Amino acid sequence: MNIDTEGPTTIRHNKDWDAVRGEVASTTSASFRARFADSNGRPAVFNWFVVHWIAEHHRGIGRDVGFHRILDEYVPRVADARKAGFEDELHWHYHHVHLNDEYDNRNWLDTPMYDEIISRVLLERDYFPTCYRAGNTWEDTAASQWLEQWIPFDFSNRSPQRGFNFDWSNAPTAWSIYSPDTVDVQREGTQRRVMGRSISIENGWFRQEEVEAAFLRARGGEDSYVSFFTHDYNEMTRYIEEGLSLVAKVAREFPEVSFHNVSALEAMRQLSHREIGSELRLSCEKTKTHVDLWANQPIFNPYPWIAVRRMSGEVDRLIPERLHVPRPTWRVHLSTMQGSPIVQAAAACTTPEGQSTVLRLL
Repeated sequence: MNIDTEGPTTIRHNKDWDAVRGEVASTTSASFRARFADSNGRPAVFNWFVVHWIAEHHRGIGRDVGFHRILDEYVPRVADARKAGFEDELHWHYHHVHLNDEYDNRNWLDTPMYDEIISRVLLERDYFPTCYRAGNTWEDTAASQWLEQWIPFDFSNRSPQRGFNFDWSNAPTAWSIYSPDTVDVQREGTQRRVMGRSISIENGWFRQEEVEAAFLRARGGEDSYVSFFTHDYNEMTRYIEEGLSLVAKVAREFPEVSFHNVSALEAMRQLSHREIGSELRLSCEKTKTHVDLWANQPIFNPYPWIAVRRMSGEVDRLIPERLHVPRPTWRVHLSTMQGSPIVQAAAACTTPEGQSTVLRLL
């Protein structure tokens, strides 16, 4: 169950934060979760895919604009849920927009604000994403190729749906995962990242036959899952209750199939047979002119993401140099870079199974 976590807006059901908070509190209560326990009695799990609204024109429809505005609302909620024994997770949701355009941008290479968002979240909140959902579920070739470098898991496929903002009509419709083609994200191919399917509960696409198809796969001995999404600005309680009730109904029709409520990361790990090994760690060695970085295991990324803040306040990303030594090592020059002096720096990376780690450099 995926929640595109976008905060309130005056053009939807939940028009202010009080309305959103009330909806979230109702839906995530222990009693609500327990009503939809799985075959082993584990309660419902929520995956919060959080957006950052940064274009000023979003204020016109009541969006909460600013870096981390929505993230900071949900971080303590998810922390409290996990302390209570629930397996909720925070992930990344991104609407690609032009800062001076009131419509979503359909050129990934134009106004690449995703770089600054990731760098700011790393520098200012010690977070680096491993699971993604595209805003409006729109993803072009350039976006797919960028994601292939940085984020191992992607739940953007909503096949066979198509609309004004998206077209997943050629993507796999089975409840299975796939690795995308390097050019066409809807085709299976050789990328290392993994695509999952999640369909909308809000417009009638999450139907009984979809859930039955997932259970039929499982009964036939195949890996299977089922997933739907909604938004926190909509009637979450209504939609989530509808979706989970449907899963529970179908489960009763397949008593020989056990089902499990799991997080997005756990689902992807199990379905892709990627087991977590030792804890991922980044280490570094600093000199007056540079910092050398290495990880204790192979990473998913071509090199660690290095975010810096300059004395001018500008946030930037540096690309390190790969050293030709037996242990994979990357070098970044912090004190000799052109431009305003660097006053803050952090590095992050992920593993193929979705571990991430953050290391402060300055």
